[in-house]
Amino acid sequence: MQNKDEAIPHYRQTMSFLTVDGQCYTTYGIAGKNLYVEDISTDPELVNGIVQKINDAELQECHLLEVIEDFLI
Repeated sequence: MQNKDEAIPHYRQTMSFLTVDGQCYTTYGIAGKNLYVEDISTDPELVNGIVQKINDAELQECHLLEVIEDFLI
């Protein structure tokens, strides 16, 4: 039997660098236990807000991509 902390995915914000046409950008993504989505936004506050909401909601990883898409639309 898993304890509650092991069953709940804990997401965190990630940071990476992307170069487009010689211009370097800092981009932010979200990492879960088994899934990593990079380059969601260049706005760290936006991504941090998503991370806080999905952690509060105890979102299962299988729904992460859909939730990110909904935030970006």
